[in-house]
Amino acid sequence: MIGNEPPVYLFGDLRVIGRTGINRFNFDVGLDKNFAVKCLETSIDDFTRGRLQEMAREALLAVKYDHHDPLTFYDKSLLVTGFYLGRDGRWLCAERNRVDHLKESKDKYLDYSSHNADSTSDRNALMTLFTWWVDSANTVIDMKKNGK
Repeated sequence: MIGNEPPVYLFGDLRVIGRTGINRFNFDVGLDKNFAVKCLETSIDDFTRGRLQEMAREALLAVKYDHHDPLTFYDKSLLVTGFYLGRDGRWLCAERNRVDHLKESKDKYLDYSSHNADSTSDRNALMTLFTWWVDSANTVIDMKKNGK
């Protein structure tokens, strides 16, 4: 960490920024805009959406959290705008307005911000859910590209 700047981590298509001070367990994640647009342009049916919800719930259960519908999808697309832990309003979300104007945006990332992450466990569970979704979305996009 340089000066008072929060740490920034880069993981492939992700940029993770930690916060300091009173909200030290909260964080921001930047999803590569090109990947976000691919997800936005990839439509999924109700079966796929339901299966992704089930698998996301299983990922949460593995880290001792439980929420029936941990993902909020943007309309009928593969893009997830919200990740929920199901405990006292703990989530990681992108602003709807930013998503609505994503294609026209000059930003390099679609930013997600956490809320009410009060522990390392909360932060890790949100990142587990987010990175699980990125991997799953890549798989869905590849399968659709290959006609499966």
